Amino acid sequence: MSISCRGAEISKEDLFDYTNGRFLNDEAIQLSKRRVEFDLSNLCNQAASVANGSPVRKIEKMEGGFSKALLMTMDNCSELVAKLPCPNAGRAMYSTASEAAVLQYVATHTQVPAPRLLAWNASAANPVRAEYIIMEKAPGVQLFTVWDDLSASDRLKLIKSLTQLEHQLATIQFPAYGHLYFRQSIPESSKRVLLDPSLNPTGHFCVLPACDPAWTNGTTLADLDSTLDMGPWPNLHQFGLALAKRSTTRTRLPLSSDFETFDSQGKQVALFEKQRADASKAYEIATYLNNRDTYVALWKFDEPVREYFKRVGHTWDDGMAPLEMCLLKICETWGQLGFLETCPLNLPTRDMEVYNQRSIKYKQWGGIQDFAKKYLDTDDDGWIAPQIDYDEKRLQNKALLQLLIERVQFGEVAEEMSRTWPFPTSEKPSWRQTAVVKMLHRESLTFLLFLSVAIGEHLPKRNITWFPCQEVTSLDVTCGFLTVPLDYVNTSSTETLRLSMVKMNASKQPKQGTILLNPGGPGSSGREFLAGADGPGLRIATGGTFDLIGFDSRGVGDTIPFSCFKNDSLRANYHIKDPVCLNSSDTAIGATRAVRAAWTKSCEENAKDTAELIGTGYVARDMMQIVDALDENGLLNYWGFSYGSALGATVAAMFPERMGKVVLDGVLNPFNYFSGRDVSQLTATDLSFDGFFTGCVANPEMCALAELTSDAGELSDKVYNLIYHLKYNPFVTGPDAVTDTIDYTFLKNAAWSAIIRPVSWTLFAIGLHGLLTNNVTEARTLSSLTAPQPTIFPDNGKEAVPAIRLSDILAEFYTTSDLLGDVYASSALSYRDWPFKAKGAYLGDFRVKTRNPILFVGGKLDPLTPLPNAYNASAGFEGSVVLEHNGYGHTSPSDPSLCTAKAIRAYFVNGTLPLTGTKCEPLFGLFSGNTTEDALALLDIS
Repeated sequence: MSISCRGAEISKEDLFDYTNGRFLNDEAIQLSKRRVEFDLSNLCNQAASVANGSPVRKIEKMEGGFSKALLMTMDNCSELVAKLPCPNAGRAMYSTASEAAVLQYVATHTQVPAPRLLAWNASAANPVRAEYIIMEKAPGVQLFTVWDDLSASDRLKLIKSLTQLEHQLATIQFPAYGHLYFRQSIPESSKRVLLDPSLNPTGHFCVLPACDPAWTNGTTLADLDSTLDMGPWPNLHQFGLALAKRSTTRTRLPLSSDFETFDSQGKQVALFEKQRADASKAYEIATYLNNRDTYVALWKFDEPVREYFKRVGHTWDDGMAPLEMCLLKICETWGQLGFLETCPLNLPTRDMEVYNQRSIKYKQWGGIQDFAKKYLDTDDDGWIAPQIDYDEKRLQNKALLQLLIERVQFGEVAEEMSRTWPFPTSEKPSWRQTAVVKMLHRESLTFLLFLSVAIGEHLPKRNITWFPCQEVTSLDVTCGFLTVPLDYVNTSSTETLRLSMVKMNASKQPKQGTILLNPGGPGSSGREFLAGADGPGLRIATGGTFDLIGFDSRGVGDTIPFSCFKNDSLRANYHIKDPVCLNSSDTAIGATRAVRAAWTKSCEENAKDTAELIGTGYVARDMMQIVDALDENGLLNYWGFSYGSALGATVAAMFPERMGKVVLDGVLNPFNYFSGRDVSQLTATDLSFDGFFTGCVANPEMCALAELTSDAGELSDKVYNLIYHLKYNPFVTGPDAVTDTIDYTFLKNAAWSAIIRPVSWTLFAIGLHGLLTNNVTEARTLSSLTAPQPTIFPDNGKEAVPAIRLSDILAEFYTTSDLLGDVYASSALSYRDWPFKAKGAYLGDFRVKTRNPILFVGGKLDPLTPLPNAYNASAGFEGSVVLEHNGYGHTSPSDPSLCTAKAIRAYFVNGTLPLTGTKCEPLFGLFSGNTTEDALALLDIS
């Protein structure tokens, strides 16, 4: 295996050292920052493992200022690049992990050309004994090798292409300021900020602390100031504060030498200056045309404010003078910048003169530094390219300093001039390594921090508008709305929508925060849930120390209401013709498909602007907008029922670090639900219905059916036979063919309504008894189970269900449950030809660790969300606990338990989770006549 560098053979030891130039400034220190030792044999083995076993035949060292770059040619003639970071590259482990993540993200989530990531390891504790990245060699040639040969036209085309690529990157709306990482690559889970699923469908990426050298200054991880805030930062306000605080620990002393303007006689005219200016202007124009936001940020944003964010982070290298210049400029233009507050820095005229004189000195000194770097062909570190004679540059450096001392009158002695020269002419360390300030001017620091706050306060912030509820007079609730983005994925859109909501204030002090509620559906109104009969009980159940908010999710109520019909007449015709149950007749399947196909076409015509904007992923984002607008602790407290559990699992997976106390009650299995195969919903339906019969014969005084037989099995047979009898022999209770006919479909829907609410079982039993004994009066009581209930707020939930759910047809429903299988299978047909796909859908998995563990509540006899769903969902959320509620009905309040209610209250109030395996029994027996309110009254007393 041959090893070379710039065409010459080198040794293995030369691979470790920096050989791509020398340094006028502290050469020993500069070289040590760029030396990396590693196990070459194991690095080659790693390369071979990603090159189909082909060994390395040749290595060409192509190092840069921060990494070793080794071009490896394999036996099979393929080429790979191995990069090993130098100590000056930034924070150990983090820099490599972030670079690998960026490479992968750009290659897989943008159209920007990027080399393929083949292997990497961010820990030096590996066989290579150093961090490394192995990637494919990018095709093409380096731009600087052909730039001079390009025509002006080709250069303009290239610049235009570059700005178009920049536009792709600039339009990515990351959730925080920091660096990009693979989600599992860094252990700092407490600081992890996940990307929006629209940017990160697989859930593999996140934002974590910054790792570039500006935050470490070349120190090792162990040397870092543990109080230094390296992000991620949620907004510019926090980022600015972090920059300011970083500067307080690293600021250099202001220059004290009184330098005058440098004599231009000694300056050399830079070659290609006009070409560089032309290219710069072309880049500016192309950026304006192709990347408008970047153009505004670079050229049109208020210069003093932009300079502040630049200067405050570089006082370590530049001293305080440029930052002071920036702050003075902000003071002068404060009113023009749009700030409403009074400028906090009000210096006396004498002090202003001091700062102005210091600024003049800095500009003079800066001119000398720039001239020295140009004349010596070097940079701030004094780097000299390998093809340039280093000894000759050292002689030029001494000669240039001597020339300045002789010809320029600075009012300083030669010794002082030599001490502040940027490139030392002796072996002593330069002022850059020795003049470290111990404290800032207090007024400068105060102003710097205030400016960060002022800028942060100017960033757009949405607030909830609260107002009296005209619709509700019996409860102490307030109505409100919050304006949120209409389309989160379309970042160029400025359209918004109003989320309608209701708030019930805490009844006890001190208030502990706010809990958001979702009753399920999808399509049920959160406002109706809280402002209706359930509201007082929810406040008691949560302890009374929280404000409660019920909101209408997208597609529900008047939050961009979803409807496929132009008028009520068309809507009524659809419901009349819809068979609902696929087993209701031999033609029901065909009729259902025809009706649903017509409905789909109607949706395409009338709801195309809405259907893609009301999915669960967008609702999850809306919830976090509410949390932000509440301006409490930034964490979501939430109690979600039924579909609300799927919504809760989604928001927890999308924003795990922002989860407060989250209760998911009546749990849908999110893995199955969002894959369109949630047949597990009905696995306990028939078992729950069996409980109806056993409870009936055990409580004959409360169950009319019990007079027919005392055997639960026999009673079950009678009812199932009745259901199938009605398929061909509907029961007529009056003259209206629509409202006075009880048929197969009607009774199935009545059973659906009853099975989820045990409190209605006595009424359901009366209706069944009427059908079995031909008692019309009793039979008519079933209508109360299926009739629409009066609502406080607009209700269109039934239409919103398929648009929100967007599932595939689930044929397995048909055989999963005798009672409700064909009802659910019918609803699944709604989605067979559904033309819309919800935007912003969460496509990652449901395996995350949330900031606070989730409490799942499930019942083994829940007819729609059986207990195994809760355990399956809990398995994906680290630290979560399942509370087993051994009651009937759908969700825990349907068959109340004092044990369950106390556990939920303790979790919300104290953060106390029940012990694993806790089982809670219902407070009352079946057919007891007691209600949820009775249970909550006991809870309130306790």
